[in-house]
Amino acid sequence: MLSKAVAGEHHLRIGQAFTLPTPNPTLFRLAALSTNAGWPSGVIIMNAEDYARSYASEDPSAYNIILRPASQPRKERCKSELHCAPLPG
Repeated sequence: MLSKAVAGEHHLRIGQAFTLPTPNPTLFRLAALSTNAGWPSGVIIMNAEDYARSYASEDPSAYNIILRPASQPRKERCKSELHCAPLPG
């Protein structure tokens, strides 16, 4: 899935094939369009297997955390940073 911003910039339509310029350039077919999901420059959403193959890494480049309405964002941020911190050693 691509954001409308990315698809528009590259003149892509649903069903059209495109090569993502990653460390391991990979051919994809555009399955869906979305709004920008909070990044003004646009987003690319793919499953973990395609990401690992395209980027030659299983390390994520971003996280999307959805909070419950009663959550305290500052407290949840601290918890997520602790959870995502590199392991010692």
